[in-house]
Amino acid sequence: MKVMELLVHVNKRLKSRPQVQLPVEALLTHYAASAGGQQQSSFFVNFALVYLRMGFPRLPSCQQVELLPRLMECLTLNKQHQDE
Repeated sequence: MKVMELLVHVNKRLKSRPQVQLPVEALLTHYAASAGGQQQSSFFVNFALVYLRMGFPRLPSCQQVELLPRLMECLTLNKQHQDE
């Protein structure tokens, strides 16, 4: 329960401070590992999605363009993995 309380607190702080950058590239790397079949807890995958959704729009547009193909690939792979 303490972890959830901490994450709720972090989410509140992040939502009130849109200038804070999140480690989108690192989140994508870990999310891709879960899509590639490596075991990740559903807890981690769900929170990775939360922080990817929050962090991606905060990136400079040039970095968004650079990471967009990788993001789409990760989301597609994870969707296929869930369907199996």
